[in-house]
Amino acid sequence: MQGYSFWPCVVSRDPEGGEFVKLPDSLSKSQKKIHVLFLEYNNQRAWIPLGCIKTYRGLKDFKEQKETASKSSKKDFEPGKRYEGQFAQAVDYAEELAQLTDDDRLERVLLKYGWEMV
Repeated sequence: MQGYSFWPCVVSRDPEGGEFVKLPDSLSKSQKKIHVLFLEYNNQRAWIPLGCIKTYRGLKDFKEQKETASKSSKKDFEPGKRYEGQFAQAVDYAEELAQLTDDDRLERVLLKYGWEMV
């Protein structure tokens, strides 16, 4: 999303409506939104436009995407200095989760963040 760098997250239910996906509510809003929980980011969650979501395929792939990104897009791959530590923790956790089956990943996230967060 404009103004924010990429951040590891998992798709999660919206606690208010229980939905994962929000369909456009008018012709002027053409993009679906996905509800996500940001890893290691103070339990922050958000509805993110589908076009702003990248599938995480590992740290090596992420770094390669950063290298091939345009000069103006490189900042999207780097959090602000204030968040570097949290970002590193989020990437480490995403790396752990990426090695698991879907069921094991869900269980690990549930244990860490609790049912109301996922």
